[in-house]
Amino acid sequence: MLISVESEIFLSPAHTLVNLVNTGGVMSSGVSAEFKRFFPGAFSHYRSLCESGQLQPGRLFLYNGDFRDIVHLPIKAHWRTAASAQILESGLQKLADTWADYGIQSLALPRLDEGDLHWESVVKPLFETYLAPLPIPVYVHQSSAT
Repeated sequence: MLISVESEIFLSPAHTLVNLVNTGGVMSSGVSAEFKRFFPGAFSHYRSLCESGQLQPGRLFLYNGDFRDIVHLPIKAHWRTAASAQILESGLQKLADTWADYGIQSLALPRLDEGDLHWESVVKPLFETYLAPLPIPVYVHQSSAT
């Protein structure tokens, strides 16, 4: 079930947060930069996955933190390239197929509206297709980190 929330993702009631990333190992702007700041262990994990070539489009990895878990979900191959609907969709499909295997009981994602990934026409329908049917709360945070 999708639940729209007017706060930033770091204030989410969800235990597992989704960090939308590139596969190049860079978290230098936007919400990803805040993930890097708030969860340095998750950043180190992400960076090592990228350096070893394990983090690829259509794959995701769970970082078990002390208080929150982080799912690294790629939306683009390189930090300089545009996010791709195809890469986002493959990641969301993988998340929908494996959430129970990871023991995820609640999930939070930031609202994404970047480049060709327009919220209303691309991202929201993908969230509704893959995440709305899940039997856990899925919070979509409408505000970016400040």
